Amino acid sequence: MRRLAGVVLAAAAGLAAASAAAAQSLAWRVQTDGPVIGSPRLAGGRLYIGSGDGALYALDAATGAHRWKYETGGAVDSTPALDGGRLFVTSRAGAVHAVEADTGRPAWVFRTGGERQADQWDHYLSSPAVHGDLVLVGGGDGKVYALDQASGRPRWSFETGGVVHADPVIAGGLVYVGSFDGVLYALDLATGALRWRFDTEGEQYFPKGEVPKAVLVRDGVVYFGSRDYNLYALDAASGALLWKRKEEGSWVVATPLMTDGDLFFGTSDTHAFYRVRGDGGATVWRLPLNMRVFGSAVAQGDKVYFGASNGRLYAVSAASGAIAWRFDTDGSRQAWDKVFDKADKIRDDLPRRPGEEPWQAKERAILSLGSILGDPVVRDGLVYFGSHDGGVYAVREPQ
Repeated sequence: MRRLAGVVLAAAAGLAAASAAAAQSLAWRVQTDGPVIGSPRLAGGRLYIGSGDGALYALDAATGAHRWKYETGGAVDSTPALDGGRLFVTSRAGAVHAVEADTGRPAWVFRTGGERQADQWDHYLSSPAVHGDLVLVGGGDGKVYALDQASGRPRWSFETGGVVHADPVIAGGLVYVGSFDGVLYALDLATGALRWRFDTEGEQYFPKGEVPKAVLVRDGVVYFGSRDYNLYALDAASGALLWKRKEEGSWVVATPLMTDGDLFFGTSDTHAFYRVRGDGGATVWRLPLNMRVFGSAVAQGDKVYFGASNGRLYAVSAASGAIAWRFDTDGSRQAWDKVFDKADKIRDDLPRRPGEEPWQAKERAILSLGSILGDPVVRDGLVYFGSHDGGVYAVREPQ
C-alpha cells in the first residue's frame, strides 16, 4: 500500500487490513480530516464532495488525485449541486457557497440566519437544488430560500416552524420541502407563496413527525418518510393523502428510490431495507440488517446500492433482495468487534466517557464504525461514497 497526494492506492495483495474480497474491490480511498456525511457529485471526470473538516473537495474520479480544495468555514454536511460550471453547497457556518467547478474559486457566499442541529440524529444540512436561474435551499434558521444563481441575492424566502435540513425538490412549478416542524410544504417556485401543506400525524415519542430529508416526486405523487414511523404518499397537486405505510417503532429517514414502479428504502431502529409497491406500500421483500439505514439507495442494472450506519456498503438484487456483494469501510473493519458482540448485536459493555449516558456511548460507538450516511454514486464500474471515518471511497464492482 502506498500514498500519493493524500490518496491511498491499494492492490488486492497489498491491503493487509482488509478481507480479500474487500481488498480486490477497492480502487482508491482519500482521507479527509472530518466525517463525510453528504453524497458525492460526479461530473466531467471529477468527484466533488464535502467533509466535516469544512472543505469541499474536487478529486479525480479515476484515481482520487486531489484537484482543488475550498474552505467554507464550517462542516460541509451537504451534497453539492452543479449547474453552469458552478457548484452550490451549504456549510454549518450558516452559509451557501457558489464555487467555480474548474478552479474551486468562490463566486459568491450567501449567509442565512444561522445554523443549528435539531438533535444528535440530525446529521444532514439541506443540499441546494438548482432550477433555471434559481438556487433553492433550506436553513437551520427555519427558512427556505430562493437565491439568484448568478449573484446569490435572495429572490424570496419562506419561514417554517422548524429547522429545514431536507433538500428542496422542484417539480411542476412547485418546491417541495419538509421541516423539523413535521410539515411538508409545497411552495410556488416563482414567488415562494404557500400552495399547500401536509402535517404528519406524529407519534407518541416523536409528536412532531419531523421530515428530515428530501421527498421523491414521481408521476404526480410525492413520497417521503418521517420520524413518526410513516412512509407517506401524497397527491403532488393538492397534498391530499393517498396512502401511508407504518414501520412501527422506526423512523423512515431515507428518501425512497423508485424503480420499476416500486419503492426501495431503509429504516432506523427496525434495521431493515425494503422493496414495497409504489401503489399502496405492500411489502415485496425485506432485507434484515444489524444497523440503521439513513441514506438513500441508487439503482444500476439489476442491483440496488446503499450504505448503512454499520459502515457497510451493500449491493443487493433488486428482484430478490439477496446481497450480491458487500464492502466494509476502514472504520467498520477496525471497530466492528468493539461495537458488536458475536451475534452482531450492539454490546452491553460499551465504554463510557465521564458524564456520558449509555445511549450517548452507543451513538458514538455506531459512528466509529465509519457510518455511511450519504447516497452512493455508481458510474463505469465504480461505486463512490463517503464515510464517517473521514474517507472518500471508490469501490470496483466485482467481476
